[in-house]
Amino acid sequence: MASLGFARERGESPLQYLERIGRQQPKWQREAEAITQEFIALAYTTPAPDPQRLKQFQRQVRRARLLS
Repeated sequence: MASLGFARERGESPLQYLERIGRQQPKWQREAEAITQEFIALAYTTPAPDPQRLKQFQRQVRRARLLS
């Protein structure tokens, strides 16, 4: 998202970032929400992410970049 002009601001939480993207680019809201929720799950709720789940997340992010 940073390459599209939507870099996460310093101190901005993932949910605050999602809210800002949704306001500025409503068409990205659904995909951004799915990515944000998965990011939160991987980064904050599991001690060590499952490698397969991490790969799926990376594919999801790449797909979103192609849609922009």
